[in-house]
Amino acid sequence: MKIHYEVPSIGKEANGWAQQGPTCWYYATKMLLKFHKAVDPAAQGFYENLKALKIFKQFFVETERGAESQKAMQARQLQYDLLQGRMRNFDRVKLQIHERSQGKLAELEEAAAPPGPSSSPGQIDALRQEVAQLAAEVRDFRKDGQESQRLGRFLHVMTTVSGPTGGGDWNLRITRAFFPHEFFYDIPYRVGLGSPQGAYDCLAQWGPLLITGYVASPRPTHAEIYHQVTSFDSRGRHVVVLTGVDTDTGIAEFKDPNFSDRVCWCPYEDLILQNDGVSMSADRQASPFTAVRCSPQSNCSHLQSGRRPNYPELRRAPDEAAHAEMAATAEQSALFALSDD
Repeated sequence: MKIHYEVPSIGKEANGWAQQGPTCWYYATKMLLKFHKAVDPAAQGFYENLKALKIFKQFFVETERGAESQKAMQARQLQYDLLQGRMRNFDRVKLQIHERSQGKLAELEEAAAPPGPSSSPGQIDALRQEVAQLAAEVRDFRKDGQESQRLGRFLHVMTTVSGPTGGGDWNLRITRAFFPHEFFYDIPYRVGLGSPQGAYDCLAQWGPLLITGYVASPRPTHAEIYHQVTSFDSRGRHVVVLTGVDTDTGIAEFKDPNFSDRVCWCPYEDLILQNDGVSMSADRQASPFTAVRCSPQSNCSHLQSGRRPNYPELRRAPDEAAHAEMAATAEQSALFALSDD
């Protein structure tokens, strides 16, 4: 049995459809939200939450590059305070702009009224420009209001999320805090995710899944859409999106935010081996798999509309040497995991 979802790419063609900076957690989450149509301004709550999360992404990149976190936070707080002060005058200024705009519109109508314009074309154009400028001022105020709300959300999350900073899951914990409670769901590993059949069942129920672990792979050097992964990088944790699995061949497919226009594939077992450096285990409690609760009843309409029916037969698996190399990489990752705790 096969199940495969068409998960949208992130980034731009100019940058190779790749994430910007060490922010896989943001871009992998964005791919999942794009699949569930939650990155559209029409999805008001989710769209605004993602915009607030983007502020954290920018803040994270700044501090990773050496900026002092305290100074960066103070700069965000100052920006928020300035916007709040501006927004306190919004209703009064908006009314003033509206009155000025109505006056200019009346002048414009009178100037251009038949039987013939009472003003020169230059005067009429000047009036039109003034009306357009007043409308732009209102739009700027509205943008300030949106930015103020997003900054407020960012500051609230940064002051309320508990637990140590840094580490493998800190960014994911921050990410979740920008969205409604239980919007993200960690699928218990014991439900059978150690096998392709278990992955198939979870994908059928939940749709694409976030996978956290040592799952970064080298960038493809060819132009093919389907990229076979034969090795992983054990030097740091990464987040990708599991998009499909074939229970007959044991092949899994996923999308990596480092080159999101490609469909990566490898034996499902090899992908599992990279999950925080822990191999498949019957008594394992933690799960590296995260789903989105798109609807309260788990009957998300996107699971049907997002299916990809035409999928090539990917039967070629790495040889025994390559498989042994992946297992060794997973063992090395386990050592990294211990040192990260």
